[in-house]
Amino acid sequence: PGPARVGPRPAPGNARSKADPAVARFAVGALGIAATTALVAAIAGGASASAAVPTTSVGAPAPSSAPVANVPVRHVTKVVTLPSNVTPPPRKIIYATPVPAPPQQTVIVQTTQSGKVIP
Repeated sequence: PGPARVGPRPAPGNARSKADPAVARFAVGALGIAATTALVAAIAGGASASAAVPTTSVGAPAPSSAPVANVPVRHVTKVVTLPSNVTPPPRKIIYATPVPAPPQQTVIVQTTQSGKVIP
């Protein structure tokens, strides 16, 4: 009479069939391969070729690789003083105090050679 059906039968009057999972599996697999390829290219690729070639505008001098000496540089350091351990008047500072750990108890378990515990 034909091949045997596997799984539950559809309810009578419900002619809708389920979507084919092969399309979704293919899409997930293709996205996984694309993501893996992008990740490997980002890790192993390093800098792109366009970043390695410096571009200059027309008429601008090309940057030289010679070191520049005796160029005055002004270093600016701004010091900001913050109040330490100061809170608004209604607040109270609670300092952390170390809590001593309870003493450890020694537990002796006697076993036989086979591993059974002797009471």
